[in-house]
Amino acid sequence: MRNWSVFARGVCLTGCLLGLREMVAQEEDSVHWKGTLDQWEHTASLWQLNAPQAGNAWLYACMNTAFIPHDSLGRKARVRWSQSYAGSNNNFSRLHFFTPHASDSAALLPIPISNWTANSDSLATGSFIHLGTTGTQDPLDWRRVSDPMASGESFPLIQSTLPGSYSEGMDAWFEWTQLPGDSLATITVESTLTNAPPLAIFTAVHPFPTCIGISTQFTISNIDAIEFELDQFSMFVPDTVAPKLEGCSWPGDSLVSWHFSESVRPGLGTISSAIGQPMEIQQNQTSSKTIHMPFDTHWIPGIERTFLLQHFTDQDGNMLSDTTVQVLWTSPNTANRGDVVLTEIMADPTPHDDLPPCEWVEVLNRSNRTFDVQFWNWWDEGSSEVIPIKPRPPWDGILLPGERFLISGCSTSILNGGALEAHIQGAPAFNDSQDGLGILRNDGMVLDAVHYLQTWWQGDNGGVSLQILQPGACASPVNWIRSNAIDGCTPGTASNQETAIGVESEQLAIERIVPTSISDGFIEFNSPLDPLSEVQISPRGSATWHTEDHFPNRLFWNQRLTRPDQRVRFEIDRLKRCESDWSTGSRFAFKVDFETARFPEPGDLIISEIAANPEGSSAVWGEFIELYNRHGSDAIELGGLQCGDLTIDERSVLQSGERRVVYPGALPNEKGTVTLRNGKGIVLDEVHYSACWHAHRKNAESGFSLVRVDIHGPAQNNKNWASSGHALGASPGETDPDERMGSWLDGQNLDVFDGAFLLHGQTSSDTYFLFSKPVQLDTTLFRVVGQQEPIDWFHSADANRIWAQSALLPIPDSICAMDVHGRIEWLKTRPFDVNLNEENTSMHLNEVLDADAFGEPFIELENINATALGTADWLVSTETLPFPDDWIALSPGINWQIPPNEPWAFSACPNRLLTPRAITTSLPSLYGRNQIHLKSPEHVIETVPLNTELHAPWASPRKTSLERLQSRANAQWKSSAAVSGSTPGAQNSWSIWGATAHQTRLPSLEIIQSTWLAMSHSQQPRSVIFALHPGEDETVWQAHICVLSASGRIIWRVPQSPWIAPNQSAWTGAWDGRNEHGILAAAGNYLLQVIFEEVETGRRIPTVAPVYMAPAQ
Repeated sequence: MRNWSVFARGVCLTGCLLGLREMVAQEEDSVHWKGTLDQWEHTASLWQLNAPQAGNAWLYACMNTAFIPHDSLGRKARVRWSQSYAGSNNNFSRLHFFTPHASDSAALLPIPISNWTANSDSLATGSFIHLGTTGTQDPLDWRRVSDPMASGESFPLIQSTLPGSYSEGMDAWFEWTQLPGDSLATITVESTLTNAPPLAIFTAVHPFPTCIGISTQFTISNIDAIEFELDQFSMFVPDTVAPKLEGCSWPGDSLVSWHFSESVRPGLGTISSAIGQPMEIQQNQTSSKTIHMPFDTHWIPGIERTFLLQHFTDQDGNMLSDTTVQVLWTSPNTANRGDVVLTEIMADPTPHDDLPPCEWVEVLNRSNRTFDVQFWNWWDEGSSEVIPIKPRPPWDGILLPGERFLISGCSTSILNGGALEAHIQGAPAFNDSQDGLGILRNDGMVLDAVHYLQTWWQGDNGGVSLQILQPGACASPVNWIRSNAIDGCTPGTASNQETAIGVESEQLAIERIVPTSISDGFIEFNSPLDPLSEVQISPRGSATWHTEDHFPNRLFWNQRLTRPDQRVRFEIDRLKRCESDWSTGSRFAFKVDFETARFPEPGDLIISEIAANPEGSSAVWGEFIELYNRHGSDAIELGGLQCGDLTIDERSVLQSGERRVVYPGALPNEKGTVTLRNGKGIVLDEVHYSACWHAHRKNAESGFSLVRVDIHGPAQNNKNWASSGHALGASPGETDPDERMGSWLDGQNLDVFDGAFLLHGQTSSDTYFLFSKPVQLDTTLFRVVGQQEPIDWFHSADANRIWAQSALLPIPDSICAMDVHGRIEWLKTRPFDVNLNEENTSMHLNEVLDADAFGEPFIELENINATALGTADWLVSTETLPFPDDWIALSPGINWQIPPNEPWAFSACPNRLLTPRAITTSLPSLYGRNQIHLKSPEHVIETVPLNTELHAPWASPRKTSLERLQSRANAQWKSSAAVSGSTPGAQNSWSIWGATAHQTRLPSLEIIQSTWLAMSHSQQPRSVIFALHPGEDETVWQAHICVLSASGRIIWRVPQSPWIAPNQSAWTGAWDGRNEHGILAAAGNYLLQVIFEEVETGRRIPTVAPVYMAPAQ
């Protein structure tokens, strides 16, 4: 029985009282109208602006003399004012409340319709509310009109709403209230729009008005955009009518709204459930007629619930009668698979005499709950489209238990109201030969789906439907049949062929047997199984069985009594099909007996290649993992192996030394974990890989796979992984050219660990140690010297790093490794002091590299403290003016203790740097940036420019780092002079070179001061100073000296080339930073070039040195 009304996502059932607000009726002769009446259309109580051209219009109603109440009786007015445009200085409207002069006549206008200052002695005492100003900040302004007002005097502002509340126009009811004998007027503004602004209330002392009107100024585009409706204008009449409950709605998934006929006081009322629990009540911010009630834990979707509303009163104290309401809430994702099922399919409706040519399906609610079909979607396999299901009026979409409805894409009804129907707008046509159809929840869960073939009709399907035999059974052809109805279908009703589960059409048979471990496996049958089958296995107790929802055709076994000959042998009886009847269906028996190969144990089967980001020529293989049988002699069963999203579900045997490629699903490009498990879930091999394991960044970005260099080497050591050496970037299923069997053991003495203890790091829960060489975790027994018990340690993706799941405080001085007998194998001592309370922020940037595709970007910091300094809370950024979100943690999560006077590099891939003194971090982008900032927890420590102009002309900015020249303040930066282009984690090249040596046979150039530097205003700039030293032989040379720009152009030269003769002191020169025109050169890198010309032979020897122009201060 359907006897309730639908509200949003639920329904209020029988007992919800519906009512309309009672208004005070107005007699036609109680007011008289004045104004530009020919510019308005009047229908009933509504006045609609209908002006012929742009201009002004006004309209007002005054109480007839006989109906004007005395002030002691108060006033009550209610009007609707609509302005359907955004206001401006040329388009606005006003609502007026006033009392005209006794001598008021049609020739005198008592209200200001367009001006902002008094311009007439005839203006009546009162006020007006104005809407419309240029811009987007339109408020409602209430302004006063006094009598008298001097000409030109502005109308004073009484009150105003929030700016922007009515920026798109307005449609609202204005209620004026003045209690008897009270000069305080209250105006309540309640919008009728969906996206309404908050409720507005004005209050002020005001004379009792006898007239109400509206005025407007408008351009040609708004000549019909104002509406005015007078609903009530009378003396104050006390409200004696109690509020009524009009309905309920669901504005959100966890909130129900109750709607009343008038304003109510939510603080006085209560709502209780049938079990006596009071409910929380919340005020609506946009309407005083609505309150909200959050859901509680007792609300079950699809099951009706009873509520009692008590003690709700209106603003005058009138109380709502105790009201009992039955409410049914339907939630989007409460239906489960099997609650609703497809029961009939009309894939080809022609020819058919009685029904329109529409394709449709029938759906049955098999559950005991009620659903709203508007929360469901339609899915068609032919197009993979998902289309919302919309109920066809007059149906509200509420589907009761046992009810059926039809779904079609037709614009017309199938049965003209004879059945519940829903529409799928723009749905593709059903495919006659085969198709997949289904119903989905909003979250994508499949409620029911079927993939049919034309053969299921067993004949022509034109005009004949396909009908289900057993609702809720497996969606297989044995459960569907061609309709035998006279009309070819039975839309909206059960067919005469619909029966209980139990019809069988074929024998159950084994299709394949797959062992997944020495004790486990599955048998796949040709038909879905009944999971409630009373299976008997013999020998009794030898094995157990189960089914899984995702594999309805499979029976999984677990053999409790394993055999030494690796045979699987048992018998199964009383196995049932999914479609068979519980009491009369057939039971089947099968015998299982076969021999297996070896099932893998840790170390037998390894991961030998990982293709996580195939690109270019390697893309043809996609993302894959290569497996290698490392067992010396035995073949290995692969069935049941798990790798990522892949589970091998067929019987497959891998011989010793063979490889197999598997596809585990999506692999993270940058870093991830590949875990290989056997059928028991035991980890056989695991690799925490990283794109950093490619020696060159270009290989990682070009799609090369990672190959295990030595299959007998460790899995978790980046030194044992390399980019594929194959020409196509990967070598699935074959030995890679870069594999080197046995190379891991070559030259290594695993009994002696000679790596140095470099660094210690701490988190709130873990302890990290970084060594100069990879640590082999053949044993996880490490001990902190001074502690009694050994601690379990773990390996990270960085082979040089080990960590413990415990915070070791105080920071240990030494750490040692022990063998299984507790004997110390090696001991390493921390080479620096630690001061965890160090507050000195003596850390500075020391070197920066934005590398090309073959290099690795890094920044280098140096701790110039006397003790170690932690990296916690240190930040870097390359933004010009960094916002808080632009700063990146230098070492997120780990507080590394940087030793004193040591340079340490920070990089995304520190293993690519030729140094053990490097820490993994996520750097900000260095490419194309002009500076990098270093920030301590308190403030920005320093900002280093990254301009390419700072590089020497001979340096490639993306292959050569910028190095700090001085280790303290006023540091200068220049291109690294290292052969490798950078010195991460080591002393800067310029700190090693020092001055140019000159004790040679030939003359030489020495740079004494390499940088032109502006000093204070009272001092001269510091010039570039250099010296020319004579050689040790007796040759006389003439030195031609010039300065070259980065492009090789000469900008300055020494006019008189000096003579450099033996046995003379060095010749000293200076460049004042100016070019040949006397203009100061731009900041940047330059070359000082000296060509020594032998006077006797004319032989020339060029030499150059980089010099710099620092920016002027």
